Amino acid sequence: MDKVSGFVMDLRNNPGGLLNQAIKVSDAFLDKGEIVSTRGRNAQDGERFNAEPGDLAEGKPMVVLINGGSASASEIVAGALQDHRRAIVVGTKSFGKGSVQSVIPLRGEGAMRLTTARYYTPSGRSIQALGISPDIVVNQPPAMPERPRRPRHGRKRRDAPRSEADLRGVLSNDSMTEDEKRQYQEEQTRAEEAAKLRDEDYQLAYAVDILKGAAAIRRNQRQPQPVSRRPMDPTRQPALSPLRGRGADQPGWPDLHRQPQGQRRPRLADAAGRDRRGRKAAQGGPARAVGRNRRDRGSGGIRRQDRRLGDL
Repeated sequence: MDKVSGFVMDLRNNPGGLLNQAIKVSDAFLDKGEIVSTRGRNAQDGERFNAEPGDLAEGKPMVVLINGGSASASEIVAGALQDHRRAIVVGTKSFGKGSVQSVIPLRGEGAMRLTTARYYTPSGRSIQALGISPDIVVNQPPAMPERPRRPRHGRKRRDAPRSEADLRGVLSNDSMTEDEKRQYQEEQTRAEEAAKLRDEDYQLAYAVDILKGAAAIRRNQRQPQPVSRRPMDPTRQPALSPLRGRGADQPGWPDLHRQPQGQRRPRLADAAGRDRRGRKAAQGGPARAVGRNRRDRGSGGIRRQDRRLGDL
């Protein structure tokens, strides 16, 4: 049981059977809880069937396959395992027969089968004329006839594509031992066999892939997570990005708004020799004067502004 990754229960094209057998099959994979309930015309005629402790699969993942041919008792099993989250239902919608027939004996050797109740899944839903909806809808593609392959231009077609290992004078792989190489080749062979199964039965191959994924997740959860042994240094400052976190005052970043040392920005002075702050401009030195002449030109009223610079 330790080497088993999971179970696939194939209920496709299963028309059903007896109610008590469906209860036993469901009870084999459930520890507790309701399996199915029947409700008749009268409330006192209803019955409930519960599971007993014990799981035949020991909690391993399960996948149930159903399709339009799954009916009656097979729907009871699929509905019970689905409602208890015990299995993943894959395939297409089931037939939808949710009625209970009772066999009433008659005189002589005859008997009459009479519909007396409906059965309900553990969640309280009736599947009469609705069926079981799968958790994952997977359609079965029709089988395609194989066509004979013809060689091109008189050459024989190889069954497998060529690889690096088929070339003459290829370099050997010295990173793996002989046992590791043998194990790797066995894994490749199993993967190729699984690929062939997709061509034969796509729904079954899909169920097997689900079990492989669930086994891989459980295996990774059991393994301890790697912990970094390098201690954190609280005094160490994180590295700053060159595009964020550094100001213009830090070295290495030029300040376009700052004038070079030893040079001052020239001040503007009016015709009276005063600058904008109202102070007297320096005598003997050249100063900049700005004169403004505005006039309108054209019929559109476009104004023209001229600036004349000169020495005072």
